[in-house]
Amino acid sequence: MLVYEFEPGTATGISVGEVSEIKLDKKYALEGALYLGNEQNIGKRITLQYGLRYSFFNYTGDGTAYEFAEPETPGARRT
Repeated sequence: MLVYEFEPGTATGISVGEVSEIKLDKKYALEGALYLGNEQNIGKRITLQYGLRYSFFNYTGDGTAYEFAEPETPGARRT
């Protein structure tokens, strides 16, 4: 299992001699995978290899999630 720690970004702006720093919060995630495979001989000259893979990637910790919904009428503009 892998554990990730992201630092999405930091920016510094300077305007009229005033320095502003913008920093996004750190993000954390877990990633894992499982693979089951098999090799099967079919006759003398043919071998079949196959498998099944399951993988996941999950954000963990505090954070804000945004969900964007489709407009009620496709193509409609909100005012």
